[in-house]
Amino acid sequence: MLSGKYPGVAKLAIPMVDVRDAALAHLRAAIEPEAKNQRFLLVNKSLWMAEIAQILKSSFPTYKIPTKVLPLCTYKMMSVFSPKVKLLFAFWGKEFSFKIEKS
Repeated sequence: MLSGKYPGVAKLAIPMVDVRDAALAHLRAAIEPEAKNQRFLLVNKSLWMAEIAQILKSSFPTYKIPTKVLPLCTYKMMSVFSPKVKLLFAFWGKEFSFKIEKS
C-alpha cells in the first residue's frame, strides 16, 4: 500500500486492537491463574481499508497512499493474473463482530 503500486484499496474490514492492550493481555495471561489454558480474542474495532489508508496518508504525506475503494469487478479482473486476490472475495464488504467478553 505504501509503495503506490495499487490505484486503490479493497472494500475489506480489518479487526484491530491497540498494541498496548495486546501487551497487557499477554502479561495478564501469563500471571493470572484463571487464564491458564484459555484463549482470548483481542479486538477493539474493525476499520475499513479505506479508513486505514486515510490514517496512513495523513501520517505519511510524502507517500502515495491510495484511499479510493476500487469496485469488486476490478479485483475480479485482477484475480485472473493473481489467484491470491480470490481470497478477498469471501470477505468483501463484510464487517465483523466478535464476542470479546473473556478479554
